[in-house]
Amino acid sequence: MKRKRRFLFYITFAMVFFLIGSYTYVMNYYKAEEETSAVFNSNNKNLDISYNEKYIKLSRDNSKGDTGFIFYPGGKVEEEAYLNFMKKIAYNGYDVFLVKMPLRLAVLDKNRADEVLKDNPNISNWVIGGHSLGGTMAASYAKDNEKIKGLVLYGAYPSDGVDLSESSIKVLSIWGSKDKVVDSDKMKNSKKLLPKNTLIHEVNGANHSGFGNYGVQKGDGEATIDKNKQQDISVEYTINLIDSLVKSK
Repeated sequence: MKRKRRFLFYITFAMVFFLIGSYTYVMNYYKAEEETSAVFNSNNKNLDISYNEKYIKLSRDNSKGDTGFIFYPGGKVEEEAYLNFMKKIAYNGYDVFLVKMPLRLAVLDKNRADEVLKDNPNISNWVIGGHSLGGTMAASYAKDNEKIKGLVLYGAYPSDGVDLSESSIKVLSIWGSKDKVVDSDKMKNSKKLLPKNTLIHEVNGANHSGFGNYGVQKGDGEATIDKNKQQDISVEYTINLIDSLVKSK
């Protein structure tokens, strides 16, 4: 009997320890900086921002209604941290959908973009992108969904099982020269998984964290350019890709 009670005690203790550890891990995430509130409080050039439980939609009155951009946030990063980045894409006339991930981990639901497609049947031209882990999951989603015509990777690369080398999808890969979070060897080796015509841009002086507004990620390099500059450069490349898809329709 004592042995049984001791066994139950250890099992209970292990479960409590696991639950506490899991809760601590989940709640320890990168939060959006206060400056992101400016997206809501300042003049946003007729930018409309709407929320639901699955995503944040950013659009302008004169948006090109048949084209949309879906964005997967980086792992354990609050989605609002990308509002400043995403609004710059929306300003160019494209509806943007900033996806909310369960526990802020895209790996837990790579198909969350399905909800966006279902809710917006008027959009026929889709591009998906993501930062870090979000980019990896976006690549996986793009491989399995023929509605996705373009893919943008921000400090990210496909996982080993996601081979897009023979795909007709247009791919853009952007990372910073000061990025110390991404495994540079895996980044280089991942090129064989991408189409031959993939557009690859290294942003000089940019780091991993600068794609969002959430502070500096642990282990990242020190950027030598402002994060707004990093995002502006990335937006320019992104819009060029989206524009090329629209013109080729």
